Amino acid sequence: ATFGGASVSEILGFFQHASGAIATEQVSVVWSFVADIDEGTRAMLEAKASELKATLSQESVMFTIDGEAFFV
Repeated sequence: ATFGGASVSEILGFFQHASGAIATEQVSVVWSFVADIDEGTRAMLEAKASELKATLSQESVMFTIDGEAFFV
């Protein structure tokens, strides 16, 4: 895969806890631009999302590829 850059936006996010409660938090949305994504790149993105989830003590982290959402 060829990485062509990234952008970051700080926003107020809304999410639902596993308990069902609705919460808000400040979040950073990162857009990364990649050409020619393959299964190996997708697996690397999933691993990085999992690492972020643990590092930031999150219930989940979402990433998207071509508009399809993946949660870890």
